[in-house]
Amino acid sequence: LPPTDATVSRQLRMLMDISDNTGTGIDIDESYHSFSKPTAIIMTSDIKGTYMGNLILTGDHIEFHKEATVSDIIVSANTVRIKTGFKGRAQIFCSDSVIVEAGAKLEYPSGIYMENTNPYIEIRTGSSVYGYIVVKDNDVSSRQICYVQKPGTSIKGLLYVDGICDLKGHISGAAYIKDCFHRDRDYLYSKTLHDVHIERNDSIAYPILLSGTYTRKPIKNLH
Repeated sequence: LPPTDATVSRQLRMLMDISDNTGTGIDIDESYHSFSKPTAIIMTSDIKGTYMGNLILTGDHIEFHKEATVSDIIVSANTVRIKTGFKGRAQIFCSDSVIVEAGAKLEYPSGIYMENTNPYIEIRTGSSVYGYIVVKDNDVSSRQICYVQKPGTSIKGLLYVDGICDLKGHISGAAYIKDCFHRDRDYLYSKTLHDVHIERNDSIAYPILLSGTYTRKPIKNLH
């Protein structure tokens, strides 16, 4: 795998650690908390209302429900579940597991980042993630699956799996994977990809993750 930038990885791990925070107590606007204001940290477990703007939502286990209106926020938790019917934009930093249920959609620019021993991300049939998915298994000898992408899924952007994956569906962007397998009935084929379409797309603005020089370009205006 291409190496990740050490400084960037350290900053991303700090975002994962926010899940232990108790919140800031800052009042937020009902519709949109501007980026011109201090970041508000909110403890929660169920996301059903409106959360937009300069917000960090934290908790042990957080669920996104289909009635929620979510845009431009950061989420830091141990486990996250994106429920069927949800549609929105968020950057998710998790230490244990993320499940994106069938039919859920994380719109651009969204992302999922996870780094731990035996982490787990599952993208289920009919769902989509536009932005990035990064999962890093810190146990170099682990034979556990850390990323599952089911048939009928769509990923647009960066996929980076430092571990073992079961990869299906469609990827438009860039995919870097350490190891993979394909299961067919009772047979397991190591280092095999099957029923997956990967299309390189250089027109996408990729997140700063890998070592090297990046050409920056705007992806969205925030206010």
